[in-house]
Amino acid sequence: MLALAWALYLETRARGHDYYKASELETGYETGYSAPESPLVSEVVKELERRGFATHYAKRAESGHAHIASKTEYYLKITPFGLSIIGRARKQAIENKSELFGLVESDIHGILADDKRVDTLRVEINRFKESEGVTKLSNFERALLKSYLDILLALCNSPEPDAPLFWTVLNRISLIAGIGSFVAALVALKVVG
Repeated sequence: MLALAWALYLETRARGHDYYKASELETGYETGYSAPESPLVSEVVKELERRGFATHYAKRAESGHAHIASKTEYYLKITPFGLSIIGRARKQAIENKSELFGLVESDIHGILADDKRVDTLRVEINRFKESEGVTKLSNFERALLKSYLDILLALCNSPEPDAPLFWTVLNRISLIAGIGSFVAALVALKVVG
């Protein structure tokens, strides 16, 4: 549901406050709801409206052929409440870099300064890439997370890892659902170190 709300927020910011087809949001943002006629899309759209994030209407798209069934297309428009909440959450997540699940930026400096911890971090990053939590993410979230984890690995493999950049990427990762086990591994590295 959050992936579709996020896509609607981004589309509204880019193109203005209007109704957008759920299928177009899926195509542009890979929300994970690839079949617009599936019951899942209907439920997600209704849930966004129930929570006040968006309004919607449904329209039957006639195929023009008697042997091809028509499908329902959903149109979404973000509400001022949805725009405000998602915008504030985005701003807070990007700006709040002082602490992340018990970590502070100076902890990253300590972890990256110790070769043994960096080796453990590499193992944790690779293990997290294949974890069950990652496979449950939408295609878009999984691709984004993989890119961020690749950046972290590249930083770990550099002669002098850039801790501020590592911290920035870690903050971006925190915007993706299901990363608790990865951050827990970093906290453990901080404590065990």
